[in-house]
Amino acid sequence: MPLLGVRWQEVKHPKKVLILSTSAGTGHVRAAAALEKACGEIPGIAEVANVDALAFTNKLFRDFYSKLYITLVQDAPTLLGWWYEKSDEPWKTDRMRLLLDRLNTRPLVRLLAKMQPDITVCTHFMPAEIISHLITKKVIQAKLSIVVTDYDFHAMWLSRAFHRYFVALDETKAYLTTLGLPGERITVSGIPVDPDFGKNQDKPALRKKLGL
Repeated sequence: MPLLGVRWQEVKHPKKVLILSTSAGTGHVRAAAALEKACGEIPGIAEVANVDALAFTNKLFRDFYSKLYITLVQDAPTLLGWWYEKSDEPWKTDRMRLLLDRLNTRPLVRLLAKMQPDITVCTHFMPAEIISHLITKKVIQAKLSIVVTDYDFHAMWLSRAFHRYFVALDETKAYLTTLGLPGERITVSGIPVDPDFGKNQDKPALRKKLGL
């Protein structure tokens, strides 16, 4: 399977990987951290950077994405649910969101132009949208892998330029193909978890250590 959108047996030169999440909730960040660990074990990767994309935006925009989201989850879940449903129409709001994001993420664009990563991996839709636009405009030459960190696929995750989607469910892949996305570039992988959860442990020793 082409992990991160690359067939590693075909890699001739070491690759730079840039992982981008956002600190809006913890799920995106945890998935990015798990991918960072996994990348460290892949031959052919020379450098891995894990970046919070919101750190390269202005304060108002950061608060909008992070603090407002948490506030709505805690205090106005009905309003958040209404907005979630209203905005879940494929391709309807992508131009407006891209315009808003571009106005507030210029430091992020400069970072990408400076780093020129070979592979970008996004665990949140905001940086994925920016990178997709930069690839279209030929500002960067990187491959874009989008790791969807939700079981349900919302329209905000859609990008017009991408190299691979990683999704949690077969149903998500089927849905994306009905929207016209090429099925051969959609991998059903589940949601990333820390590689430590896949390691075999000495169960008797652990029970003794924990007093169980």
